Amino acid sequence: MVKIGLELKPLYFSFDNESLREDAKANLDSNIEILKKYPQLKIVVNGHTDSRGGPQRNIYLSDRRATAVRKYLIDAGIAKRRISQSAKGEAFLINECDDNVPCDNAKHQLNRRVELKVVKK
Repeated sequence: MVKIGLELKPLYFSFDNESLREDAKANLDSNIEILKKYPQLKIVVNGHTDSRGGPQRNIYLSDRRATAVRKYLIDAGIAKRRISQSAKGEAFLINECDDNVPCDNAKHQLNRRVELKVVKK
């Protein structure tokens, strides 16, 4: 098996926003080179939100975030068939910042993310 250096760092988003930030684009650009080098890789793009906002709104927002990442990858030349996406909303918070726990913006930021996962090598 070939070890592939695909760095799957989360891509972070601003509050109530689906636009790709410059730090997310830079991370994606490094992954695009690897995806081009290994055309057998398939990925899933999982969109997430923090706990603020209603559940339906957060599913919608997480889907828009995943769509923005998928579009960026496709525009860079990665075949559509290699990329699927999923909207998780606030279902998979990575810390204690749910509706019942007050958190500062830095902690909420960790939940406003898109994660890339390799699903086929």
